[in-house]
Amino acid sequence: MHRGAKIVVALPANASTGYAWSIASKPTAVLRRVSQRYVRPTSGLLGASGQYRATFVARAKGTTVLRLRYVRRTQPATPPAQRYSVTIVVR
Repeated sequence: MHRGAKIVVALPANASTGYAWSIASKPTAVLRRVSQRYVRPTSGLLGASGQYRATFVARAKGTTVLRLRYVRRTQPATPPAQRYSVTIVVR
């Protein structure tokens, strides 16, 4: 990526399960989250999965690892149901 570019992370999520994606990596000067939201499913089916979307902007040159965890909101200390990580290189 180049400085100033945006990246969108979109992951499957289901608000009815009590789980939500949370950022597990420590903040760095390289990447900054500018927004996050849950996108509801369009099917209208009860219990259907939606999508977690987070937008990040590249702020400085460098490399960072973005880590997310799919955790139960009421029990954040329990092991995550899923994990996601991606290495971001800003030039």
